Amino acid sequence: MKTIIRIAFALVVTPLLFPNALVAKAQERPEPISAPMPSYPPIARARRISGVVLIDVTVNPEGRVIEAMVLMGGDYIRDTAKTSALQWRFKPLATSSTANYSVRLTYIFHEYSYQPPEKQPDFKSPYQIEVFQY
Repeated sequence: MKTIIRIAFALVVTPLLFPNALVAKAQERPEPISAPMPSYPPIARARRISGVVLIDVTVNPEGRVIEAMVLMGGDYIRDTAKTSALQWRFKPLATSSTANYSVRLTYIFHEYSYQPPEKQPDFKSPYQIEVFQY
């Protein structure tokens, strides 16, 4: 009986004290329907530059990217990643929300000598883009 009371207490009090601690509804994950691949910038190719670019995009309720902000990334690869990010399209969310939402995109630019590992991960982020210099 004490256990039931403790559980009931936790379910009632915890959300009041910590509103974000228990999330009753599952968040819908934005689904990309168009994700153009950026080309490897010629200057980066010539200088054998590789690296990662992180970009936060703001998406409107219709699934169109309306803004892209580069968080980090090398000077020679960030512009091409941002141009690509602005062209992404997402499936409109099932919820009838009128609010914009954000998605973080990760662009990984690999130069010629990159050899992918034999064992690939079981799961990859749908927002991770690998760009190869072939």
